Amino acid sequence: MSKNDDNSDEALFKSYYEHVKPLQTKKRHITESKPTTADTEQHSIRRQLASEHQYVDQNPLSHEVHRYVGPHDIIGFKQPGVQDGVYRKLRLGKYGYSAKLDLHKKQVEQARHQVYQFIKQSHNLGRRTVLITHGKGDPSGEGKSIVKSHCIEWLKQLPEVLAFHSCQPPDGGAGSVYVMIKKNKVLDR
Repeated sequence: MSKNDDNSDEALFKSYYEHVKPLQTKKRHITESKPTTADTEQHSIRRQLASEHQYVDQNPLSHEVHRYVGPHDIIGFKQPGVQDGVYRKLRLGKYGYSAKLDLHKKQVEQARHQVYQFIKQSHNLGRRTVLITHGKGDPSGEGKSIVKSHCIEWLKQLPEVLAFHSCQPPDGGAGSVYVMIKKNKVLDR
C-alpha cells in the first residue's frame, strides 16, 4: 500500500462523516436521595420478618435409628417390585456405579445432609447406580457402626432409592453400599 492509498482512504472516510455532528449532552448532577419514612419503615419490617423467620429443614431424613448394625455386618434392602435378578446383579457389583460419596470422618448431621443431597442430585442427573462409602465405624464404638446404621435408615426413607446392598471387597466391602436409584421420568422423555 502506498502513501497515496492511505491518504485516499482517509479522505474517503472524512467525506462519509463530514456532515455528522456530535450529540449535545446536558450536564447532569447525580445526587443521592435520602430514604423516605416509608422506605425505612419497609426496611425495618423486612428486617423484623427475616429475624423471626425460622430455618425450615427441607431434608426429611430422620435422626433416629431403629437398629444399630456392626462394622462388619452385610446390609441390604430392596423395594417391592425390584426383580430378584436385578437385585442379585446389584449385590454382586455387576452394575457399574456412576458417582461416589465418601462419608469417612463425617458427623451424623453432615452425613445426613450429604446423603440427601447426593441421592437427589444423582436422581436429577439420571444416575442409576451410585456408591456410598459410610465406613465401618469407630473401633471404640462398642460394636456399633453409627454412620452406617443411620445410612441404612436414610436410604430406606428416600423414595428415589430402589435398592441397596453392601459392596464387594474391591469397592469397599462392608464399609460401602451400592445404591440403585429410580429412573428419572423427566430425562426419559
